[in-house]
Amino acid sequence: MRALLRTIFAALIGGLVVFGATTYLEVPQEIKYVREVSSKPATGFLAKLGGETLTPQEIYEKYSDGVVHIRATVTSNYDDYFGLPIPDNKVSSGSGFIISDEGHVITNAHVVGGAQKIEIQLADDTVIPAELVGVDQSTDLAVLKANFRGHKSTVLSLGNSKDVKVGQSVLAIGNPLGLDRSMSSGIVSALKREIRAPNGLPIKEVIQTDTAINRGNSGGPLISAEGRVIGVTAQIATEGAGNIGIAFAIPSSTVKKVFKEIKETGKASHPWLGIFGTTIFPEMSEALELKTDTGVMVVSVLTPSPAQKAGLKGAEKIWRFRGTPYEVGGDIITKINKIKVSTMDDLQEAIGKQRVGEEINIQVLRNNKQKSIKISLEERPADPPISR
Repeated sequence: MRALLRTIFAALIGGLVVFGATTYLEVPQEIKYVREVSSKPATGFLAKLGGETLTPQEIYEKYSDGVVHIRATVTSNYDDYFGLPIPDNKVSSGSGFIISDEGHVITNAHVVGGAQKIEIQLADDTVIPAELVGVDQSTDLAVLKANFRGHKSTVLSLGNSKDVKVGQSVLAIGNPLGLDRSMSSGIVSALKREIRAPNGLPIKEVIQTDTAINRGNSGGPLISAEGRVIGVTAQIATEGAGNIGIAFAIPSSTVKKVFKEIKETGKASHPWLGIFGTTIFPEMSEALELKTDTGVMVVSVLTPSPAQKAGLKGAEKIWRFRGTPYEVGGDIITKINKIKVSTMDDLQEAIGKQRVGEEINIQVLRNNKQKSIKISLEERPADPPISR
């Protein structure tokens, strides 16, 4: 029961279970590749881009050349009857989109993870090799690079996912079930969802859409009415294997950060603090006679972690509110580098903006007394410790 009350900052668990499962969207290379595009524009979807009014058909014509079909080959060996190694090639496919004039392509990590060979099929059906620049399992994003010179291609621009509103129209272009550069339309159904990355850690601020997304759409763009990529399609919620109108896209704000870091260093950086925490609420503040009614109370400190090395203190007792037990008595984080922290989301956002190796100043209330603690942030381990 206590575990259910913890808001996880250390990113040990996460994921959204809807109708039984969330499903990755790459497909085995067993389907014949065909071109299938509807020429009939949808109604009720008009946008302005640079003063130009666009229909879905015009958006497709303008940007579909920037969407690519990715084929990833994973080779493993097994022994035959005589003990001789026999290579076994498994090819899966997904989607991606061109994001720079230098030939960078964004896709999902689960599309290309572990692949020994990656190929990209372009709008003119040409197949070219691609190099893996870097993979970030924690956000399920990967960056490829290919030479598009001499081929028809279009660079897609990232929009600002923080400006996205529930109910706005969106389009997805990708390769569902191997059907090249298919387009579907819908709306943004919800914001701030959470899904699970391939390494089990949570991906936050995810966009939910009812746009038809199926296997093979993984890594493709979710495009706003303004013609900007606001997300990367990654998973669907399903009772079986098909689309039921609940799909998830990794927000462009996350894509921008990860792309920049992978492009510069070959990997993405994820600083961490190493705590379990919970957001203070007014009833808790009043009952415990706290000198603040906002902030994040440290429930437990992981060992080893930056928080543990800096001496942050976790909960010491149990407080019950309306029949629910809460672990209380730990440090209450109120500021990071003079920026107010009111909720767990504030804390996560503040830490996410820092870089590994940076020293931050955290203001806490310990036994209702102000205390300043300096913490040197470290790279979040692939398998964070769970001891307290």
